Order: sequence, then C-alpha cells, then structure tokens
Amino acid sequence: MLKNVLAFFLGTLLIHFACATLPDLRYFGVWVLILALCSLWQRRLFWLVMAFGLGALYALLSAQARLAVALPDDLEGKNVVVEGYITSIPSVQARSIRFEFDIVKWSDQYFSPGSEVSSPILLPPMRVRLNVYDPLRAQSTWLPGQRLILTVRLKQPHGFMNQGGFDYEQWLFAHNLRATGYVREQHAASFDNHYQLLRLRFAVYQQLQTLLHDIPQAAVITALALGESGDLDDQQWQLLRDTGTTHLISISGLHVGLLLLLVYHALQWLFRRIWPPATFWTAQQVAMCGGLLAAFLYVELAAFSVPTQRSLLMLLLPCIYIMWRKQLAATHCYAVALLVVLLWDPFTPLQIGFWLSFIAVAVLLWLAMRQRVASTSLVAAQSTSLWRLRAQSFAQSLWTFSRLQIFLLLVLLPLTLFVFGKASFIGGIANFFAIPLVGLVVVPNILLALLIMPISAEAAHALLYVANILLELLWWGLSWVSQLPWAVWPLTLPFAMVWPGLVFATILIMMPAGWGWRLPGLLLYVTLLLWPAPRLQPGQLMVHVLDVGQGTAVFLQTAKHNLLYDTGAHFGENSDAAQVVILPFLQTQGVTHLDRLVVSHADDDHAGGVQSILSNLPVTDVWLGEWLKTPLATKTNMTFCQVGQQWQWDEVSFEILWPEGEQYVGNNQSCVLKVSVGTQAILLTGDIEAPAEEALLSAATDVRATIIVVPHHGSRSSSTPEFVKAVQAELAVATTGYRNRYRFPREEVMQRYSDNGAVWLNTATVGAVGILLDAAHWQLQYRWRLNHPHYWQHPAIAE
Repeated sequence: MLKNVLAFFLGTLLIHFACATLPDLRYFGVWVLILALCSLWQRRLFWLVMAFGLGALYALLSAQARLAVALPDDLEGKNVVVEGYITSIPSVQARSIRFEFDIVKWSDQYFSPGSEVSSPILLPPMRVRLNVYDPLRAQSTWLPGQRLILTVRLKQPHGFMNQGGFDYEQWLFAHNLRATGYVREQHAASFDNHYQLLRLRFAVYQQLQTLLHDIPQAAVITALALGESGDLDDQQWQLLRDTGTTHLISISGLHVGLLLLLVYHALQWLFRRIWPPATFWTAQQVAMCGGLLAAFLYVELAAFSVPTQRSLLMLLLPCIYIMWRKQLAATHCYAVALLVVLLWDPFTPLQIGFWLSFIAVAVLLWLAMRQRVASTSLVAAQSTSLWRLRAQSFAQSLWTFSRLQIFLLLVLLPLTLFVFGKASFIGGIANFFAIPLVGLVVVPNILLALLIMPISAEAAHALLYVANILLELLWWGLSWVSQLPWAVWPLTLPFAMVWPGLVFATILIMMPAGWGWRLPGLLLYVTLLLWPAPRLQPGQLMVHVLDVGQGTAVFLQTAKHNLLYDTGAHFGENSDAAQVVILPFLQTQGVTHLDRLVVSHADDDHAGGVQSILSNLPVTDVWLGEWLKTPLATKTNMTFCQVGQQWQWDEVSFEILWPEGEQYVGNNQSCVLKVSVGTQAILLTGDIEAPAEEALLSAATDVRATIIVVPHHGSRSSSTPEFVKAVQAELAVATTGYRNRYRFPREEVMQRYSDNGAVWLNTATVGAVGILLDAAHWQLQYRWRLNHPHYWQHPAIAE
C-alpha cells in the first residue's frame, strides 16, 4: 500500500511543483494509454501508474477549482460592498487589525441586512484577508464569527519575489485566501448561529491574553497553546527559521499526542477503579475514547489547522486499532495518514509544515525499524544488574535521539535549501535541546494551564510564568547559536545541480550499513555544501534590485566589497523590508557584513529598514542624503553625501553626483550614486525630481549610464525628457509596489524611457532583478518572478 500512496503523492507533486501553468486534461490521455500498456505487459506497474495518474488528476482538478474562485481584474482597487463572516481571531497591531473574512454576498451598492441585493455582483463565495488601517476604526470591536456588511477594496494575491524571501502568494493560495484588501466602511454587524466553536475559541484566547499581559513570551505561548502565530513578529520568525525550529511553534503531533496520553492515562487510572471488568468495553478502550475526544476538541480549539489535521489523522488510526485490539504496521498507518491528508487537502504539500511532519515521521519509522535488533539484544541481557540495564537503556535512548537529530538535519537540509535558498547547520544542535524542553516541559505546562484556567486563574498564571522562564532561556540559546559564523549556510552552486545531488546523497546515507554506500553519500553531501562559491573578479559588479514593494533597496557587490543602497519601507509595528526581504536575501548570498550603507534620503520607503540592518549586520559606515527622521540607535560612522565624493573598490568606480549642499529637503536631497565599470555604469537616483535633474544637467554632470533605477519610482514629477535623453540608458528599472496608491510608474514615464531605447522592468511585475556588469558588457542574470513561475502566482509581465 505504501508504494501506491507514494505514487499518488508524486502525482500531486508533479502538478504543484513542475507546472508553471496547469496542463490541459487532454494530456491525461497519455496516462490512459500507458495504463493500457501496463495492463498487458507490466502488471506490476499498473497500480503504481494508476495511483500516480490519479494523484496528478486529483491535484489538477482541485487546483482548477481553486483558481476559478478569483477576483476579476476590473474589481481590483474598486469599492465593493460585501456581506460575510470574520473567520479567524483578529491579529491586533497598534494602528491596524488583520483578519480572514468569508464573503457570501457581493454588490456594488449598499444593501441592508437580510434584504435582497439590488445590484449583485455574480461572484462565488470567497475567503479573503482584510486589514483595518484607520486607527479609530481599528480600536472598535471586531469579533470572530461576526456577520458584517462592509465596503472594501480588494486586489488579487501578490507578494514580494526575491531569493530567500517568504513566498506570500504560495502561502495565501495554500490557505485558500483568494484576495487581500482593506476595509473602507462598516455598515452593519450582527451574530447568528454560525461559527459557535470559533467564538468559544476566541473566548479562551481572550482569557489567555489576560493572563499573559505581563509575560514577555506571550506570542510564543499563544502559538503553542492555540496555534495562533499571528502575534509573532518578523524577528522571531527569522530566528526560528535560522535555527531550524519553526516546527516547534505550531501545534503538532507532539502536542496532540501529549494531551491524548495525559487524558488516556488519567481516565484509565480512574476507570480501572470504578469500571466493571466484565463489560463489553474495557477501561483501556473507554480511556482511549476519552483521549481521542480530548485530542479532537483540542484540534478544534486550534482552528483545525493543517498541522493539527495531520496530527489527529496520524494518531486516529493506531488508536482505533488499539481499541479493537488489532495490530497495525507502522508503515500502513503512515500510508493511510498521508493519503487521507492529501485527499482532505491536496494543497498541503505547498506548506513547509507538511514536509516537516511527514519527513520527521518517516525518519522516525526508519530508525525504529533499525533499532529493533539493538533493543532485542538489550532485553536479552538478563544477567546485567538493574542499574546498569537502566543506564544502558538511557544511553541507548540518548544515542537514538542524537541520531534522529543528525538524520533529520541531513534529510531536511535539501528541503530548507529548496524553500529558503539557505540551510541551517545548527538546526540539529538547536533541536537537540529545544525538542525535549518544549515538548516535555513547556507544552505540558501550557496544556495544564489551559485545563485549570477556568478553575483557578492564579494557578494557570503561575504555570504560564514557568513556561515563560523556560522559553526565555530557550530564546537566549537560539539567539546565541544563530550568531555562530557557520549557523546559516548559503547555496553556493547552481540550485538545479545542488538540490538533486543532495537528495541523491541523502538516499545513499540512509542505505543499510552493509551496503557500503554511506561514505560515498556523505562525501558527496559535504562536497556539494562546501564547494567554494564562484567569486566576482576585479572589474566586475553584481547588482541586485530587490523587490520590496513601494520602496527601494539595491545591493551592489564587487570582488571584495558590499554596498546596500536604501533599505525599503517600514511595514508595521514589528516589520520592515529589511527583516522581510533584505536580510534573508543577504543570508542566501553569504553576506556577513556591509562595507557601506547609503540611505538616499529620509522618506520611509527608502529608510524604513535602516535600524534593522544596523541591528543585524556589521556596517563599516553609513552615508546619508539628509538627516533621518529617527536617530540611529547604533553608533556608526556617518557621512553626508556631497557632489564630487569618489572611491574605488576592486577596479569599480563609485561617484556621488548629488546633492550639492543642503539647498533641498526630502526627495530632491536624495543621494545620487553612479557606479562605473569600464564603459558600463548604473545610476541610482533615489527620489530626485525635476529641479534636481535640471540642476545636474545645468552643471554638465555626466549622467550617462547603461542602467538606471528610475527616479521616484516612475513618478511624472521626475524623469524629464531632457534627463532621460541625457542618461541614454539601455535598461530602466522601476521599484514599485503592486497597485500602489500613487499609481507608479506612470505610463508617460515608461513610454519616455522606451522611446529612448531602454528596456523597461518593474519589480512589481517581474520581481527582483539581477544584473552583472564588466568593463565592456552588461548581462541580465535573473528576473525572479519571471524565472521562477508557478501556476498559483500572479503572472509576471516583462514590459
């Protein structure tokens, strides 16, 4: 059975990860033909081919159905009146609230509750993600299960596309969130009989938050207790990713299994004393029913999220067999759980938690099968004294757990490279201490606190405080190991070569010891990871124009030096472009320091991530176009940009062309940097507008450049015809946000550059852009969205 289920699984993976666009159903005629041939000549392959094709067909039909529920282009950015329900616990920030909303009615005009919609929009029900930005409205009550009539503005799912960055579009698609937007106006609010369990969950959440008001690790405890990880900030997520411990901050099989065992043993102890022994149901069976019921209620309390679904299914089958006193092979249980999860939600392979869960369980099963011989020999040692037997048993358990962490590290490294473009080498060390601490001490404390919370708030608070102390200790340890120089390892060889090679090497390492493949596999594994990265030569310049939304961040690299020009925007209370995009990207490049940080001017979309950069990376000096609005928290060497400043790194010339003195404030005080290699050059212009452009031309400044990051994101107040003509750019790159409120870049600006012979690229539509320059040529290395397409993504447009 396991082989057939794995074939079904591979079929779903084919659709999700090998198809940039969904294939036509007519291609399945080839599958039918292969099935017919197998039935005649290769009957052993028949069921495998059947399962593979069914998996692909099921994933394809499911994907087509999900993509069919989409926001039309003509409704993007327009006011729409919708009626529906809040279906998640709102995530509250200082000036905004975010929640999921199930739309059941659409209209382009207001309608009263319970009335017929006079001008309906014929769209199917849709789940969307909404934000409330107005500070006054954000302070009002938004409750789970509420039925609301709202005026909203929506847009299709869209996220940043950079190497090493979080794929927001994939996350939205996997969670069936088909649009994002914000609330313009609330018209009516009421409650009905829907979402009663969600309201109960929210009541528990509120009571828990009351107890956690003075506890620093409140966000982590809430995630472990109820599966609500929305309060974790970007820095916390980054630390968890860097240390390979993200799986701990989700309700997994460990949490659900612990609760089931606690309830099972408690009920078994009770029923053995009061349950009649001659009844049809034994105390063990009744206790198992009670444990399963408790696990199911806990999973419901955790919003029946994907990790908890997997956990419940993995536990359900063996528990049923135990209740009926049947024996069940572990591989059979694994296969059934995998199949049921895929049938329940064929999009779970798009979530990293799916892989962490099933790969971890697969490694556990593999180790368990190999451990049987050792366990048998240990039990057979009858002459050994009791204390020595216990010591040997403990040592064997410790060695087994250590091997588990080693093998998990080896198996999960290719996965983390595939998802994040980097690998956490200290994941094994971190998990060796974190798993027992969280699983055996912290989680039981939190579960016990949840159970006694309705009875004694003081006792629950005490337990939560103990959990907080342990988590503080864990967080300190994770922070320390994440600072080790080899903690995060970047991908140095081409991905298409490294990833299949690592998978093949892992298979060799997992082979039985007697086969002699382990050493070659280990050598191949280490070689692929430690192979020296190709380095730039003197006289070469690599430019990465990052996709940070409505803002600018450009990373320049020579043979031995690194420069970052601008840091993107500040997104919210605990988030900015540096944390979300720039720092993860720099990690994938193996960058551990910056020789220079240039902040063109003080606007938030250029300087919003400065503090995060200075807090996380050593920076030799900082150059500013003007004083920043927020003083720098870190002591560093500061210099103000002035026309005429020059320096050279590795045969690459850098020159400040603007500003001249302090005659301007804001956009026209932007630091304009020209970087030249032989006859090639790139011009970084910040947000200069027509007055600064005219001043540059009046001073006869040489603004000619092969590539230009266009001024002020393509605003009509910049890129005058004279300036565009003087630059003579062959490539113009605009750094804008998708459907930004300024409507940048303007059509006439795009046309102006095109008329002057420039190829036009916009990071909002092609993702991050990579360009390599040398003394005589420039070469476009990548357009991240265009080069890494998936069927669920917003389509890339190469203008």
